[in-house]
Amino acid sequence: MNDDVTAAMKRLEARLAQAWKTGDPSSLLVPAADGEIALLSRVVDGHPQQDDMSMLLGWTFWYRSTVLPAARAETEYTNAVRLFVPAFMVRDHQEFPAPLLPRLALSAAAFCSAALQHAMNTRNEQVLDLTIAEMQQALDHLPATAAQRSACLSNLGTALRTRYDWHHRLPDLDEAIQVRRTALEAPEPDPQRRLQQLTELGATLDTRFEVVKDTADIDEAVDVLRQALDRTAPADPERHRRLSRLAAVVSTRFDAVRRFTDAEQSLRLRRAALDALPPGHTAFPSWRGLRRARPHPHHRRRARRAPAPRHRPFRVPRRH
Repeated sequence: MNDDVTAAMKRLEARLAQAWKTGDPSSLLVPAADGEIALLSRVVDGHPQQDDMSMLLGWTFWYRSTVLPAARAETEYTNAVRLFVPAFMVRDHQEFPAPLLPRLALSAAAFCSAALQHAMNTRNEQVLDLTIAEMQQALDHLPATAAQRSACLSNLGTALRTRYDWHHRLPDLDEAIQVRRTALEAPEPDPQRRLQQLTELGATLDTRFEVVKDTADIDEAVDVLRQALDRTAPADPERHRRLSRLAAVVSTRFDAVRRFTDAEQSLRLRRAALDALPPGHTAFPSWRGLRRARPHPHHRRRARRAPAPRHRPFRVPRRH
């Protein structure tokens, strides 16, 4: 950082401190301040890791947006959000303007979605932990009615489930289930995403049942997967998969409680899954537990009969 940049940063810090103390941001609107902002913005654009400088510029743009005309204010507001987002991911949220927190949370949630995909693809545990922590904080500032809240909750559930798969810590699985339940309570404008949320909750409950063996989990899994199936249109290309998934979970419940109606239901669902396969489809649904669910008498192994002994033909001895 050269002397000009350092000097410009100190002058802008003094202007910002004066605006903070007096409540009058006019000192940030003078031509000299415009020059300082332009110089520091070029530095930040070329070196995004300048965290302190980004915070200084973000607060400057925020203060300017409160007094400028609407057209210019929107530009300043957008610049403030852009500069704040990287720091928002790692700093205490009390360091940011309170009115900006919902907007920053939305931007952070979108960033976390990409970070989660990267962590899963590279199996980066540190990135996954940071992404989970940031999504949990972002949810504190997302409005309850925001459409993005449901997507953020779904991503957090996926992240927690992924961490459970990697480390098998039951609290992660418990929290993933609770987060997925909360996601179903949030507004969701996309019907297909809602079906996916139901499916994911059912699968996570099924996983916990395999660990804890609490029949309440497998009962809830069957219920939510049934809801997902009931909301699936007959022509939906995912219908055969949802039928197969529900059949597998019902079969798991049969193995646990030996309820004959579950065996019957599992067979019907598996047959329906075959019927629902789209034309030309070569993959078959899972048939896990089908024979175990309802063995047919003719399927029992029959005892093999010992082969009849082969007798050598009797020959009359010749007389010599």
